[in-house]
Amino acid sequence: MAAHRLTNKVLDLWKARKPAVTAWMGIGSPYTAEALARQGFDACVVDLQHGMVDEGTVIQMFAAIATVPGVTPLARVRCNQPDKIHFLLDAGALGVICPLINTAQEVRDFVAACRYPPQGRRSYGPGRGAFA
Repeated sequence: MAAHRLTNKVLDLWKARKPAVTAWMGIGSPYTAEALARQGFDACVVDLQHGMVDEGTVIQMFAAIATVPGVTPLARVRCNQPDKIHFLLDAGALGVICPLINTAQEVRDFVAACRYPPQGRRSYGPGRGAFA
């Protein structure tokens, strides 16, 4: 099978002012992640906040989603902590949903965790996400 470059279809759709249709996964199963990714969704969200997904499994789930061209791997992080956000981005998420943000400062902290300097504070650690 030929390799393909991951693209963020959700961002492309939003830039075109169109909605994105996503699958939401709370069960830690790479098989299910791949099966859902093959159903025509624009993105698949792995829910680490309320789902039964651990950090080891989420890596496998992102890899399974990435086998399907045109499907964006996304994640909902457990909380607004930079190390949790960095891990998901390094593991292959092309976007992160962050719960429990209640203030402008919490938004700034979240965005800073997602971006590299000088716009943010994310450190460079070439994991799976760097190969996207």
